[in-house]
Amino acid sequence: MEVGDIFVADHGVEPVGMLRIEYFLSDVPLIASVFVLDTFRRRGVGRLLVDYAGRSMRERGHRLLYTSAGTDRSTALTWMRHLGFSECGFLAGAPGESGTLFLRRPL
Repeated sequence: MEVGDIFVADHGVEPVGMLRIEYFLSDVPLIASVFVLDTFRRRGVGRLLVDYAGRSMRERGHRLLYTSAGTDRSTALTWMRHLGFSECGFLAGAPGESGTLFLRRPL
């Protein structure tokens, strides 16, 4: 993975959320992390960050945006599906551990 882009959402001058993109195989954009302050969750900040990052990736010529989460992270997976991501791959975990589900969204 290469170091990618960081998108920040702010409220006035205070940062309230961030999204980090890494590039898989040097050119495939993957949302590596999304964080929103507790007091700003469920207010559309995460969606705003994902949509903005998606537009930025589309302007750079990308057609898909990827993300991933552990299969035990049902809340995160539900949120990603709600934002238009669909499953596209699975990486099994070690025995006794959850695997990782990969999802993508057309841009």
